[in-house]
Parts: sequence; C-alpha cells; structure tokens
Amino acid sequence: MSRRWALWLVFGLSFVAAGALYAAMATLTLPALLAGPEALRPFDVRPLGYDAAEARAYLAALSQQGRATYLGLQQRLDFWFPAANALWMGAAVLLLFGGRVRFVLLAVILAATLGDYSENAAVAALLTADPGTLSDATIATANRFTLIKSLGTSLVWLALLGGLFMAWRRRK
Repeated sequence: MSRRWALWLVFGLSFVAAGALYAAMATLTLPALLAGPEALRPFDVRPLGYDAAEARAYLAALSQQGRATYLGLQQRLDFWFPAANALWMGAAVLLLFGGRVRFVLLAVILAATLGDYSENAAVAALLTADPGTLSDATIATANRFTLIKSLGTSLVWLALLGGLFMAWRRRK
C-alpha cells in the first residue's frame, strides 16, 4: 500500500468517524445541554468563548438531567471526537501541503486537539464544582481551552479550504 493511499484511507475513515460522532452529539446530547428557557448553549459550542457571568448563568440554568448528560454521554462522545477530527485534518494537511506549512498546520492541529481535551476536563470541573465556590479563574481557564480549540480548528479549516482551492487551480 502506498503512503498516499494510506493517507486517503486514514482521511476517509476518520472523516466519517468524526462526522458520525458530531452528528451523535448534535442529535443525542445537544438538545439536553441547551439550558433554561433561553436555551443557553453549552460551553463546547461557544467558539467565541464565555465570561464568568455567562458560565454561571449556564450552570444555574442547566437541569440535573442536562448535567448528567454532559458528564456522561457527551463526555464519552467528546473523548473520541478530538482524535478523529485531528486524524482527518492531519491526513488532509499531509495530502495538500508540503514544506514548513505542513509542519505549522500539524502543530496547530495538535494545539487545537490538546485544547479540546483540556476543555473537556475543564468543563467537567465546572459541572462538578460547588457553584458557590466556583472561581472566576477556573472559568477563565476553561474558556481559554475553548478558545484554543476554536481558533486552532478554524485556522486549519481555512488553510484546508485554501489548499483545496490551490489544488483545484493547479489542475485547471
């Protein structure tokens, strides 16, 4: 099996896995994680982050069932999602880019993935903390991980779209 064929295989399998995990989270857990009558969004789907007041409002509005879903099924699905997401993005980078750009993008993928896993741990800490003792610093740390994940993933998506456009132009 050639290296290029192996990359395509990794890309395809991990892309499908990431898509299935994302679909499962969007349909199975997200509805339970929307909190209160305002349907406040969970931490994982706030790409621009959140401040301490927004985090406290979400935690206060989240039902016990929502909290159990967040700490249970959502955390289990989100354990596998960052790895599957990193695999397909990494394979795509290796297929589309060479030189230094390739290594920079792989480093961004690694940072975003580590940010995602750190976000998961930080969110679990927010969900299990006593609301009366939850510090602004703890919330700010969780928010930083959310921002690292979101910014890194967005940069890689933009680079991949640019790489696809350049590959299309070369073929024309």
